[in-house]
Amino acid sequence: LNVLGRFCPSFEQVSASRLDELAIIQVSAGFTHSGAVSASGELFCWGNNSGGCCGAPTDVKFCNEPYNVRCLFERPINLALGKPAKQCSVYSGLDAYLAVDGNVEGGDPNFCCSTLQEPQPWWEVDLGDFAVIHSIKIWNRTDEPPDPSFESDMFQQRLFPSYLMLGQEPYLDMIGGDSLQRSLDNSVARMKLTKCQRCTTWHVPDNICARYVRVQLEGFSFLHFAQIEVFGTPGIAKPVGRCGFVQCGKNVTVGVIRALPDPRDTERAYKRAVLADAHNANILRQYETFSLEYDKYGHGDSIKNCLICKGGQLCEVCSLKSVYKEELDTLPLGIGGRIRTLDETIQGLLNAPKPPLEYTPPVKEKKGWFGTKKSTNKDDDSHHDDDSHADMLAIEDGEGDRPEHEGAEEGEDEGEEG
Repeated sequence: LNVLGRFCPSFEQVSASRLDELAIIQVSAGFTHSGAVSASGELFCWGNNSGGCCGAPTDVKFCNEPYNVRCLFERPINLALGKPAKQCSVYSGLDAYLAVDGNVEGGDPNFCCSTLQEPQPWWEVDLGDFAVIHSIKIWNRTDEPPDPSFESDMFQQRLFPSYLMLGQEPYLDMIGGDSLQRSLDNSVARMKLTKCQRCTTWHVPDNICARYVRVQLEGFSFLHFAQIEVFGTPGIAKPVGRCGFVQCGKNVTVGVIRALPDPRDTERAYKRAVLADAHNANILRQYETFSLEYDKYGHGDSIKNCLICKGGQLCEVCSLKSVYKEELDTLPLGIGGRIRTLDETIQGLLNAPKPPLEYTPPVKEKKGWFGTKKSTNKDDDSHHDDDSHADMLAIEDGEGDRPEHEGAEEGEDEGEEG
């Protein structure tokens, strides 16, 4: 009876803003929450979020609106739309914001950004935060010169050759000289545009995390184009895969990821699994889907580059190997000379010999009855006792110094007797 936080005793249409424009292929109703799978592979959950069963943070007790479980899959969106943009110069008021206003029509030059004619001009957009970039589309101008003596595609040709770059650090605001080379050195990924066409699409390599997108010409000319679209997901976490089925139970949600049709995706998934823990190879080899990958990569001994590290940040496994590199170099390999599993690595580090501790316990000073310090050195005590004993013997024999006032008193007594 509880639908999206509303009491619904009968069947009625309830609007959910996040699902209105999506094609839903499957719905599951649980004990106190529900889930839905979109045609694009997104998983949405709403209702009671007990223990985080809706995929929302645990401090959220109830999801009144469908919540997208982003850790599985999130549909890439245009991250550049409306974001702050800049360019090296402005021609006739055609500033950088015109390339991120959502208008891909390139027939009117008044809706296209344009720089002055200068060496290696550039255009740049700041996405505002790091994001995993999936693809980039750059839309060229389509208008023709009014003078028929010029080539009809003169305006389109000005965009080529150029470079499309992704960076994690801000680019330098300079033109000419070695500005292009500095921009390329500051980039984590780049693509050279050479073919003149209406729309150029760049499918960015996997696990590329960036914040700044720059377009820069290679020669001396105007830089102008209609629109740029940067499709990706916010944050540095790459989605696992598209969801194909959901089942909601009592405070639990089970989502099934769709099969990977591309063999390269299957190979990549196997590599990520065995890099996280070599023991996963013993599990995956039981399935026919990963039989070829097991024969090729085994327990991951031949895999050199880590596919889990992303955005220039080390994954948990690589961080462990980096911090305890010296200790791990002394540990033996796994069974049969294979790479160590994660459990064997942890047990080896726990059982490894520890360096001796350089620790000197503090000396406690004994105090007397009235708070005075009492010596703890036995030699000093014995020496002090010897001196006291010698003084007592001297007094008994009549030797030693006598107080002056005692001598004076004896003299006075003798005078009185005389």
